[in-house]
Amino acid sequence: MRALLALVVIAIVLALLGWVTFNVSGDSASATVESEKIERDIDNVSQSFKDAGTAVESSLDRPAAEPDEVPPAPIER
Repeated sequence: MRALLALVVIAIVLALLGWVTFNVSGDSASATVESEKIERDIDNVSQSFKDAGTAVESSLDRPAAEPDEVPPAPIER
């Protein structure tokens, strides 16, 4: 039962992403895997990770900002 539920959830997620389309016509039903869309989406995610990595690297390359000197607070007794 859990396996069936897992398959249904996966099918719904794939359909929501647009990676799988379901067609019903007359007596037949079919599912189409949109491989071009999957490749495009994976390329976009890959490029986003590369851009994020580049941004992190560039932020690590610049010198750290000097902290402002804050005078010590007076101690009250």
